[in-house]
Amino acid sequence: MISGFATFEGTKKFAQNSGINQTNFNEFENLTLSNVGIGTYLGDPDSRTDELVTSAVKQSITLESMLLILQ
Repeated sequence: MISGFATFEGTKKFAQNSGINQTNFNEFENLTLSNVGIGTYLGDPDSRTDELVTSAVKQSITLESMLLILQ
């Protein structure tokens, strides 16, 4: 674990040095954050599977997990 906290300069430098296309990063609350890809290659390509994935994602995003990002 890294002690301290994220800074604008630190997250910007990380993004620039990551080797990742910079369009995958956005500024939010004075930090540079990366996109998060959510999807599945398993399951049937149908509406029911889409609903199950959507439900799983919604259940995994809680106020507590969002606060961890913003801290």
